[in-house]
Amino acid sequence: MLYLKYCMKLNNLCLLKKNEADRTPFLLKELDSKNTKILSANAINILEILSEKEMYPKEIARVLGMNEQKVYYYVNNLKKAGLVDVVGEKTYGGLTARYFSATSDGAFVLWKKKDAEKTKTEGKENPLSVFSKNSFSNTIFVLGAPMHHGKQMAKAEDEKLAILIALFAGSFSKSCSVSLSNVKYDIDMTENDLKKNLIIIGGPAINKTTALINRHLAVKFLKKDDFYYALYSAISRKKYSDENCGFIEKIINPFNKYSAILVLGGRRSTGTEAAVFFLINKFKSFEAGNQYNKNIFSKIVKGFDEDNDGIVDKAEELE
Repeated sequence: MLYLKYCMKLNNLCLLKKNEADRTPFLLKELDSKNTKILSANAINILEILSEKEMYPKEIARVLGMNEQKVYYYVNNLKKAGLVDVVGEKTYGGLTARYFSATSDGAFVLWKKKDAEKTKTEGKENPLSVFSKNSFSNTIFVLGAPMHHGKQMAKAEDEKLAILIALFAGSFSKSCSVSLSNVKYDIDMTENDLKKNLIIIGGPAINKTTALINRHLAVKFLKKDDFYYALYSAISRKKYSDENCGFIEKIINPFNKYSAILVLGGRRSTGTEAAVFFLINKFKSFEAGNQYNKNIFSKIVKGFDEDNDGIVDKAEELE
């Protein structure tokens, strides 16, 4: 039997433990009661395999021995309920296959709405406080390596952005106790590093840690073959393909559900610059949450270089 006694809620997600000593809690998503009817045996089978591996509908049909059209029906319903989402695309024989993944380990329904609303109004914690806690000792700034690497053979130049973010985040802490081990390139990250609080800078083409957590984000980078061609918001179901678009998002760390991750990235470097500019100059807006769901710390922005000096000096909120 599972107990909600040891439950921590963030962004409509909940950590559920079997007992207080449980070190591997489940990540659950709150489900609207009207959506419970979609959880048939077939739908649950699909969720189970998509929680282990991202797949496209034809592949799911083959694994489960189901009719392909039925799989599309179940996947579309699960996507509408927010239980699965698109995490990438690949082209096979001229046709594009959309890959799906489960967004959580399970779901729960909360029917005592009055108490739920009360907790929403009790006030939000500063979204950066978890990173500055204990003087940043358990936080790693993850930058893309400055040499050509990855399938795109891209290189990052985000050190200056990391300095800005570090200075800004440091303003929320009374003290700071960091070393060189608190800053790492993506190619140097270990399994143990991934379990800490992470502030990741750069899109998936130049930072493989961003690519690693892409499936867990509410705002994802859409991929076709080996090219990241757009941002997709699972919150608004909108797609953003402008090269100057970037995003900021805070999530529970999928590798250690007691830690958090802050991601600032874009399709190109200007998008990442726009995300950093927006966080520093319009932090109150980020703190207020996404315009479509105030419980999610996520913003999509667009950067502008108004004086043509090659540096983003304005960022507008798109979502």
